Amino acid sequence: MIQSFLQYYDRVTNYTAPGYENSEILLFLNNAQDEFIRNILYGKENQFPILQGNQRLEADLFSLITTKSISNTDISVGNWINHFKFNTTTTIPTARPLQYFVDLLVTLTRTYPTVSSGYKLSCEHINPRDASKFAYIEGINKPHFINPVYWIETYLTIGSKEFNFMVDSYSTKSAAWLVYTAPPKVITATMTEFDNTYTDGIMSLPSHTHQMIVDIAVRQALQAMQDTRYQTQLAEQQIKNE
Repeated sequence: MIQSFLQYYDRVTNYTAPGYENSEILLFLNNAQDEFIRNILYGKENQFPILQGNQRLEADLFSLITTKSISNTDISVGNWINHFKFNTTTTIPTARPLQYFVDLLVTLTRTYPTVSSGYKLSCEHINPRDASKFAYIEGINKPHFINPVYWIETYLTIGSKEFNFMVDSYSTKSAAWLVYTAPPKVITATMTEFDNTYTDGIMSLPSHTHQMIVDIAVRQALQAMQDTRYQTQLAEQQIKNE
């Protein structure tokens, strides 16, 4: 990837990269790798990702996507009858930590409309301020919504997140799964090719993503150098997107 960076930089600018050390190129490559992942997950509009049907996410990030079963012992009851919560401090393994959230799945039994207990439903994101609208208060209301809803609290210890979710009054929660991406391994000059494992010293993303990461790294390098070619390239890209 270092050689690809140098070759692509030369091809874009028509002259060799301006004395970049390997350590500097690796910095660009690692920043680009993270930007590549964020762009796939959240896009330019910073939208919440949807795993089902997102073929690019599944193809490019499958090696980092983790589905973690949340034990019922780790799920506590929240402020309302149909409100549940758990935090990542006790549920996410340190060997494969959470970097970006993808989806929260819940299995439940529902009396109306009938849903069997083995069917996983993807939760819909809501604003925490709207949570009370979905709350079930016995004797007062019977909220009805098909998909469970969730929101994330980030006020806990640094590195920990609290996930809250709610089911409607016709449903009984059975189990939950958290879908997320683990952080990629840091790219180094001695890394070996991707082998579908999550191991130090081995690329975390498949080979078909590497040129896209290099493209981003070169763009970042041009931007850092305030190269006029970067402005031209950016303008051309904006025209293509219109």
